Amino acid sequence: MFTIGTAHWLAFRAAAAEDFTTRAMRHFRASMKLGALDDDQLRARIDRGVDEAAGFGLSSEQQVIAFLTASLVLGPAFASEVDWAREVLRSPALGADDKALLLLAAEEQSRAR
Repeated sequence: MFTIGTAHWLAFRAAAAEDFTTRAMRHFRASMKLGALDDDQLRARIDRGVDEAAGFGLSSEQQVIAFLTASLVLGPAFASEVDWAREVLRSPALGADDKALLLLAAEEQSRAR
């Protein structure tokens, strides 16, 4: 039987995280106006956002992208400073997919204004 050791698992995890970050950066550069955010700043926002999203139970790529999108539109502290977002993210009654959908819907309304 083949087993994956800790070192291999950590290497795989790092490669997967880097792949996600690269794809997320391409997505946001193509779909949003990011102003003065350079690649290093965007990478840092994504890395912090992935960790923060996990704290709210958001773990799939789609859920994390929804969280990151809201962060880029509403500001990096939106999860604690925007009342409706804080309520959605901390709600025990909502599952992760519902939280992500509500974040995207509210972000789209915010852009439309």
